[in-house]
Amino acid sequence: MPLPEGIIEVWMCGNETVDLELADGFREATEKATVGLREKDRVHKWSAIIGASASMYSEAMPRRLPQRCNLPGIELSSTERYFWHVERAPIHTMNSWSYRPAVPIAVHGSSLGYDWHAAQPLAAEQLGKVAAFLSLVWGVLIDVMDPPAPLEWGERRLPDHAPWVRLDADTATAPALDELPVFEVTEWLADAWVRLNRRAKLQTAVAIYMEGLRIEDRHPSLALVSYVSAVEAISLILFHEQRCQACQNHVNIGEKFFETLKLAVGQEAADALRPVYGRRSKTVHTGRLHGAEVAPGAFRFSSFVMPPEASFQWQILRGVKTAAQKLLIMAIRGQLPNKSRFGNGSETQS
Repeated sequence: MPLPEGIIEVWMCGNETVDLELADGFREATEKATVGLREKDRVHKWSAIIGASASMYSEAMPRRLPQRCNLPGIELSSTERYFWHVERAPIHTMNSWSYRPAVPIAVHGSSLGYDWHAAQPLAAEQLGKVAAFLSLVWGVLIDVMDPPAPLEWGERRLPDHAPWVRLDADTATAPALDELPVFEVTEWLADAWVRLNRRAKLQTAVAIYMEGLRIEDRHPSLALVSYVSAVEAISLILFHEQRCQACQNHVNIGEKFFETLKLAVGQEAADALRPVYGRRSKTVHTGRLHGAEVAPGAFRFSSFVMPPEASFQWQILRGVKTAAQKLLIMAIRGQLPNKSRFGNGSETQS
């Protein structure tokens, strides 16, 4: 029988006389525990910092956010100061590095939770989603630089550089902030953010694209797996699942992947990328590596023929990356065709 509101019963059993003091202790502990259960989750406001990450694919000139930008539940603003990344040379050596400036972005948001310990994972997940979203839209790796912290602890502050870096004044030279190119804040950004948050499968596809950006310069073969997975995720949004009636295996996977590529880059470019799925499968199923990671530090140059690892990284990998980015942007903008059976026409998604 349900008990009235606020009533707690403590049942004890044993072979000895009931210890009323012990029973009172159990009752008191239970009352304290249930008080928290009746409290509603609180809103925890937080701040964090994200920014362009240094890699061999970094832009020559850093970009900055030109204005405050509000996405539903998120506020973005430029820190209006440089942060100096330490960038390793493209080849593996301890004797070569450089400093690369960035103008990070301050992020403000809020998350629900009984306390900050409960709200923090939700805040971190939301921040990671924001970073992946902006990386996709702006075509450059925007990663988390300082994770969410509650505003009651104080605002996240940006240092000039990491504490283990010694930066000379002669080294830290960069253009004035108002001379920098800017990140474009398009009119469809807020709607695309809402659409992304409504579709779990789309969030997964953007997340795996983000992983490709993070590892591309050091692990190009695994980056290919990420970008192909992003394209495959879109193909699953475009086409209904089809299975063989006899063995129940998926059918037309490669054809659906190719048709999805064509939607992004057209017939000719898709034909050039046709071997991509096979390369991805060799990496996933046999451990085959295709890029420069097989010979760290090697440098091969020819005026007539591009080395195979260079061809892989600069033609094949970049081609699939571009296709994945275009498809994902189409998806977050609601520009994909409606889902259909493979081979049938369809209309535009909203």
